[in-house]
Amino acid sequence: MKSVSTPSTAAADDVNKNKVAVQQSYGSSSLTHLSSAARGGYRLSHDALRANMTYFPDYSQQGGEIGIIKNTHTRLSQSAMDMSSKSTLSWLPAHRLLPKQRFLASQEQTQRSRISLPCASDCWTDEKMMSTFNLDIRPLKEPLGFIRLLEWVFAIFAFASTGSYSGTTSFNVQCQKTEPVHEINVTFQYPFRLNQKSYHVPTCKVNASGETKEYQLIGNYSSSAEFFVAVGVLAFLYCTATLVLYLGYQHLYRESNRGPIIDLLITGIFTFLWLVSSSAWGKGLTDVKHNTSPTSLVTVADACKDQHNNCTAGALPALGPLNSSVIAGFLNLILWAGNCWFIFKETPFHKSSVPSAIQQEGRQP
Repeated sequence: MKSVSTPSTAAADDVNKNKVAVQQSYGSSSLTHLSSAARGGYRLSHDALRANMTYFPDYSQQGGEIGIIKNTHTRLSQSAMDMSSKSTLSWLPAHRLLPKQRFLASQEQTQRSRISLPCASDCWTDEKMMSTFNLDIRPLKEPLGFIRLLEWVFAIFAFASTGSYSGTTSFNVQCQKTEPVHEINVTFQYPFRLNQKSYHVPTCKVNASGETKEYQLIGNYSSSAEFFVAVGVLAFLYCTATLVLYLGYQHLYRESNRGPIIDLLITGIFTFLWLVSSSAWGKGLTDVKHNTSPTSLVTVADACKDQHNNCTAGALPALGPLNSSVIAGFLNLILWAGNCWFIFKETPFHKSSVPSAIQQEGRQP
């Protein structure tokens, strides 16, 4: 006898085919959720499956023909879709998701990104607070900040008193000891290129009244003076930057060991520069005093070498600012050298040596 397939048998075969197609396309977990949804009351009849689900080939990027469910008339209920998408959206690829599932996946992605926003905002706020200026004058009460402030003041005094200097020296010449006295004034200033400063002295010849001869000062001391001023300006700029760091960004200065180490290195370099520049400028100032002295100028002029003429020294140049600049330079040397010790105490080199010293004292009987 031929086996006659009843409607119920054909429907069961179609359902099994649908299950196999769904399992091949979406995996067994998706079919499990659909089955659980059906057991919960969302049952799909054989006619609904046949009417609503058809299969057509779709070529993915990997190649190969896969079955994709196309909803043509009705859709699964909202509850059934949510139940199936909660566990399948996280692992199904995008080309295997239904339009509704793709929408839910995008909503889930947006919600996850929104959840992570508060953390990113808090982190950005913390970084902003760490980098913002926070004025605190308490470091000025400590040796580190107070000495830096003194260095700032003395650096200004050192380069300002040298760079703004201008002086005048003079001597008097009386020809034949009977003619009117001629006062010779010579002006010089920073950067003390004395050999470029000229002055005129009467020749005091009998038959050439009013004739003069040009002379120049002796020496060029611009190198030592400019080097001293340059060190003072650089020290002033560095003191300004470190004072802003101490008073406004103390938390950034102390949060790592890099800040104190760099500060100690630069402070040591400036200590050496103050030593060299102050010594060089002190020697240069001594030569400037000698070559601009009225007594020295009298010995240079030919008219003053003649015993028939009378030459006398005039007013001395006011060299007080230059003397104070050299003193300020050596004071800067002392301040910067002393400040090296207080900066060294902020570095890890000093902090690491303290426990070892304590351990050695503890080992002693």
